[in-house]
Amino acid sequence: MFDLHAPGSLLSFLSPLIKNSLISCLAMENYYSYLAFFLTVVFIVKIFRHRKLNSPPSPFCWPIIGHLHLLRPPLYKALETLSLRYGPILSLKLGCQSFLVVSSPSAVEECFTKNDIVFANRPRTMAGEHLSYNFTAPVLAPYGHSWRNLRRFAAVEIFSQMSLQKSSIIRREEVNSLIRQVFKASSGKPNKVEFRYLFSLLTFNIMMRMVTGEPCVGEEAAGTDVGKQRLKDLTEIYFPSVITNICDFFPALRWIGYKGLEKSFIRLQAKRDELLQRLIEENKQKKTSSLSTSSLVEMEKKRTMIESLLSLRESEPEFYSDDVIKSMILDIAWKTLLLNHPDVLQVRAEIDDQVGRLLNELRGSIFEQYTGSAFFTSEICSNFVCALLQTMFVAGTDTTATTLEWAMSLLLNHPDVLQKVRAEIDDQVGRERLLNELDLAKLPYLHCVINETLRLFPTAPLLVPHCSTEDCTVGGFQIPRGTTLLVNAWFRDPKLWEEPTKFKPERFEATNRETDGFKFVPFGIGRRSCPGAGMGQRIISLTLGALIQCFGWERPGKEMVDMKLADGGSALHKLAKPLEAVCSPRHSMKILLSQL
Repeated sequence: MFDLHAPGSLLSFLSPLIKNSLISCLAMENYYSYLAFFLTVVFIVKIFRHRKLNSPPSPFCWPIIGHLHLLRPPLYKALETLSLRYGPILSLKLGCQSFLVVSSPSAVEECFTKNDIVFANRPRTMAGEHLSYNFTAPVLAPYGHSWRNLRRFAAVEIFSQMSLQKSSIIRREEVNSLIRQVFKASSGKPNKVEFRYLFSLLTFNIMMRMVTGEPCVGEEAAGTDVGKQRLKDLTEIYFPSVITNICDFFPALRWIGYKGLEKSFIRLQAKRDELLQRLIEENKQKKTSSLSTSSLVEMEKKRTMIESLLSLRESEPEFYSDDVIKSMILDIAWKTLLLNHPDVLQVRAEIDDQVGRLLNELRGSIFEQYTGSAFFTSEICSNFVCALLQTMFVAGTDTTATTLEWAMSLLLNHPDVLQKVRAEIDDQVGRERLLNELDLAKLPYLHCVINETLRLFPTAPLLVPHCSTEDCTVGGFQIPRGTTLLVNAWFRDPKLWEEPTKFKPERFEATNRETDGFKFVPFGIGRRSCPGAGMGQRIISLTLGALIQCFGWERPGKEMVDMKLADGGSALHKLAKPLEAVCSPRHSMKILLSQL
């Protein structure tokens, strides 16, 4: 072999600087060769280990990036395409993370029955760490004793039948406010109505009143530019714009501060924390000692969630810090599709200063319910109360408003179905009064319409991800610990649904067995399913029923409503163009509407 350092060789005549440079280049070349060899060996070993473990079918996997190149938005459609090719149980590698994608009822059933506890955890993401008070929010909290306490509190004290009955007056008053706004906009004659703003305002006001006792925008300001700006500000702070957060797939990028993503999360959370803390301080300053017994009884009926949480804090202050309250409010408000979804987030770096002035206006009242509750123990960290407030703001807002918009779009394109729903309401409720929540049980076809809307256009086609805590088997395949589970809730498989793309509410009638089993799970299933599903369905049913009972609806033109989906990487499934419809008060309802 030729010796570069031998006397008379080329290097002996070069300057020391050039000599050292050439040696460094040769050494660097060897380094890259070794690195390439090492990565190749690792890749080959993984392939053979994958086959040996009897892993689920998987497309060809590139080194480092895995299958990221196959996932084009919308993600649920990309996964559907892969599932049709490779089967209903599919294994994917996204950067450093392993994913299991299931899309058949039998696989879903196995994941959430036999392996329910194995998949009871959530994957840890950068957004979840910073925007849920370090995974304190119930929807992101690790499975265990503390999570069960949080879940029990939400299920019993917020979403139980008794609690929903107590809050029914809020939903009725806000739906009545919506009806008055639509009637005013129609001026007693046919007029065009834009739904997206009205539905968002409705759901945000309901949630805000449940949490704080006050709406985010009053009815008198709802139609003004100021009111619309307020709602926009709240939407920006609780529903930041989203793009893929690649740091969750490649943790090394987080270490180098890639694009400042982590800093943007921290800035946003600091702003939200300041606003929520101000809200809590206002509630803490309320005094109850001077209230009479009769006043306390009356206030009990109108007690908000934040009041109940702060009374818990009074009984055990070392367990229920302000952070815990704030986290729970934001968490229910998220439904964490925006936090723990494969389309994970990048947040807006700047939030308008008007948000602070908006939340300054919020007021609560008194705090003394659930003192001494056995639901909470010393294992609950001091972040719980913040997490609870965080939970409330997003769960029933954007997803509920989006479902209402899809439902009205489908009804406008199918006037025969719209007329059938109206006939059912007229027959069961009449025209002398507005329908209420007690009437909903007598309107089965209305519920069929809502279920069919959720089947065709689920607001979150991918359920919130789960994470396996130990090795298990699904469909005979071996699934290693630490695998993220994705359930594709895109319910259009022709093997499972007759005429899957057709709007056919009758498929959900009680006599139809087409929806048996695990074919239809829009709110998730198992121990981590959505506890607020009942409340969301009440809001949708009451709102949709009232709009159909009170008004006639038509498309603005002869063209069908465009059902095209909005572009972008958002986890939510929205219409590309905000829905508009021509509204006219029904003649038989005009007197009632004028007195509302």
